Amino acid sequence: MIPRVTIGIPIYKRLEFIPQALRVVLSQDYPEIECIVSDNGMNGSKVADLVARHYPRPYRFRQNPETVIVSEHFNQIVQEATGKYFILFQDDDDMSPNFVSDLVALLERHPSAAVAVSQQEAVDPGGRVLRKSVDVVPEILSGEDFVTAWCQGLYKFETFATILSRTDEIKACGGYPFFPTGNGIDDALLLKLCLGRAVAFSTGCTFRKRTYETSMGFSCNYRALVQGSRRFLNFLDSDSVLLQYARSHPDQYREVKRLIVKMIWQTNFDRWNTMYRERESPAEWARSAFAMPFIPEYYSRVISALSYALRASVLGKAKRALPWVHRIYRSLKHTMS
Repeated sequence: MIPRVTIGIPIYKRLEFIPQALRVVLSQDYPEIECIVSDNGMNGSKVADLVARHYPRPYRFRQNPETVIVSEHFNQIVQEATGKYFILFQDDDDMSPNFVSDLVALLERHPSAAVAVSQQEAVDPGGRVLRKSVDVVPEILSGEDFVTAWCQGLYKFETFATILSRTDEIKACGGYPFFPTGNGIDDALLLKLCLGRAVAFSTGCTFRKRTYETSMGFSCNYRALVQGSRRFLNFLDSDSVLLQYARSHPDQYREVKRLIVKMIWQTNFDRWNTMYRERESPAEWARSAFAMPFIPEYYSRVISALSYALRASVLGKAKRALPWVHRIYRSLKHTMS
């Protein structure tokens, strides 16, 4: 018997991509697909009308009477899924026609794997490929080895928003965690699913992520980025699934957590020292660095960057106006020496 696959399409206010998303689902060569379209944007009958016009096969439509946060919306779709496998598909992205069939075959072949990941391409709004994952990937890795490869950027995966997972396991682990803005919930769910299990990879199908400044989180200010990072750091210490794994595999979780924390602070530092340095005033740029919790490696890098900036022309004229920067810099340098 062919296992059913649920593809959930969450909708908010952006309606122009709905026909395209439905065409992607229709193009799949897999015969047993349950399509659920869920309206979280209080759009009246507009979404339902678009689906009725552009999806000739049976489907399920749901609509929230009021908008809920992203993680709650995603979990609503998961709870209504009846397929053995689940895919969350954002309306402006793309999947190769064999995406579902290839990944289902992969998980059927590897029952130890909790999720299956395809090749990835980051494309611009016009569909031009900007970046892609590597062509040679092991077919299966332990969850712990996957985290190592992920955090080191070994296979150049940029997103885990659209992967194939076992529906019952998503429900059993509590689904997407409660992050108010939704940033990082895909990564957090993947982490809960993969530890103690395995991750399978296919180079025979492709997920295409359409990237804009907003879709990659580049449009938010640094403090918003830090707030998301703080939530993820707190998640590492508070999620019941992760804590259970940590109790039974203390050494493995210690290393997993070290790698995830390093990836988080490295991302924050790199963005702070490049794009936010160009966007913000010198004073705000220097001040924003200290919104991160105290992670010695992060602040060591911050101190070095501030030391260089204070000697350079960027902050040269502002030195007298920023005595607090010097005080914080001297205090942190003393603390970490």
